[in-house]
Amino acid sequence: SVWVSTFHSTCVRILRRHIDLLGYDTNFTIYDTDDQKTLMKDVCKLLQIDTKIYKERVTFNIIQEGQEFDVIGYKMKIINTYSIASVQFGFEIILEDNKRLFYLGDVPCAEQNYERVKNADWVLHEAFSTSEKNKYTALVSKMHSTVADVCKNMNELGVKNLILWHTLDDNIETRKQRFLAEGKEYFDGNLYVPDDLDVIDLD
Repeated sequence: SVWVSTFHSTCVRILRRHIDLLGYDTNFTIYDTDDQKTLMKDVCKLLQIDTKIYKERVTFNIIQEGQEFDVIGYKMKIINTYSIASVQFGFEIILEDNKRLFYLGDVPCAEQNYERVKNADWVLHEAFSTSEKNKYTALVSKMHSTVADVCKNMNELGVKNLILWHTLDDNIETRKQRFLAEGKEYFDGNLYVPDDLDVIDLD
């Protein structure tokens, strides 16, 4: 068949048909500049951020492993999580007294990062669910981590403090109880499962 369309709509049509070959979901949304600004205004409103003081403008940068940034006075280094689903990055931050904090996303910690994460002071890690069978089990088995997976892995690496969470949960009100119950079976360090707006002292 013959297509008559703009360049952009043709590209979107091709992506809708074939983007799964690259490992992405065909249910995606493309944001133009105005869409991005509107989205950020909504986020700022939700978080009660005064956009008269803090502008809603967003700066997009292409990042890669090893890049370093200054974040509120701390050195942050970008690390590759080696996700099998897509290219994803975490980070390492050097805290006071040279304590190390890592964010590893919700994919299992890759062997390529074991030496880096070994004996870390703090790790932030998403856990998709507990290990009991549920509607997310198939998804978890492919590219995500359960609470048990994360806690076993971090315990073997000698991590001292582990912060676990995930927002995709049908029973968010019992998440802390369930995550802690399963996690403590496998993790010997300090385990935290914060609720929204909880503050954790990293000293």
